[in-house]
Amino acid sequence: MHRDIKPANIIVCERGGVPGFVKVVDFGLVKNLTPTAGNVQLSSTQTLVGTPLYLSSEAIVSPEQLDARSDLYALGAVAYFLLTGRPVFEASLVEVCAHHLHTPASAPSLHSPQPLAAALDALVLKLLSKRPEQRLASARALCRELAGLLATHPWSEDAAADYWKRLTGPGVGAPVRSDVARGHSLTLAVDLRERAS
Repeated sequence: MHRDIKPANIIVCERGGVPGFVKVVDFGLVKNLTPTAGNVQLSSTQTLVGTPLYLSSEAIVSPEQLDARSDLYALGAVAYFLLTGRPVFEASLVEVCAHHLHTPASAPSLHSPQPLAAALDALVLKLLSKRPEQRLASARALCRELAGLLATHPWSEDAAADYWKRLTGPGVGAPVRSDVARGHSLTLAVDLRERAS
């Protein structure tokens, strides 16, 4: 599990002639979900870890019970941000956490400057379900859902290459868009034992 999926940790570039190649970076909070003999998990059950705008409800209330569906929630929040230009919830730190726990996300299509397919809206909202069992079970399941969307809304390699050229211009690297100024890349680590005392 990555445990800190957010726009600042996802880089889109051209690699080996493939435009729009996606790289996930910053593996400092990764947690191995496959225990091995003698391997003690380093995560503390008393610590909240991640970026508040992209935290799943279970990352807030039971971080010791996280699984890959928590990363899928964060990926849904990233998709929401990419489709709308805004995070799922905008508020103070405590209020954002409360929203992740209790407030259903509004449909991305309500905030998107472009029309969105109903199936894409539904997929993002499914990823943003409060209960992990209501989300997709795995990244592989998400890939299948996205393949289904692409079947009805085709996007060819030629279209991707053309878009990449228009986006970057001749001889120019990919544009860098940082959300640091808006606080989207801040990572939170709170020692709950210290907070309780």
